[in-house]
Amino acid sequence: WLFFFILSAISLNLAIVNLFPLPVLDGGQLLIYTLEALVGKSIPAAIKSYIYTVSWIILISFIIFTNLK
Repeated sequence: WLFFFILSAISLNLAIVNLFPLPVLDGGQLLIYTLEALVGKSIPAAIKSYIYTVSWIILISFIIFTNLK
């Protein structure tokens, strides 16, 4: 039972982290789709590329910060 408890805890934590509103994660995709629906038109590809690049930098910085601490 311990194995299944640990497996479910890891899965639940991954699901929660995946919903963070960074565009490279699923929560960020939901945020972008919501903004596009509210505005009524899609965000240009150049701006999306910039947003994705910045969010990757933020995500990698967060990973490095948590591992160094």
